[in-house]
Amino acid sequence: MQIMQFDTQAYIQQKGILKSLEMFVDLLLHWGKVHNLSGAKEKDSIWKQIKDSLLPISFLQDFRTCIDIGSGAGFPLLF
Repeated sequence: MQIMQFDTQAYIQQKGILKSLEMFVDLLLHWGKVHNLSGAKEKDSIWKQIKDSLLPISFLQDFRTCIDIGSGAGFPLLF
């Protein structure tokens, strides 16, 4: 069995989405306390969930469109 590795940090840098994700993390921390949006209460936990949600991208090749059907708390679920 071959284990695939996907460098989420490199992907984030390559796509130039770090600022947007940092803003998302801050907003989720703030509003999560108000509305209990996610079980994640610390930045590290949120970043882990973000990286986990980016993992399916490693299985897609040259995709141009995808559908984010959502999975709660703003974390994507690709379809």
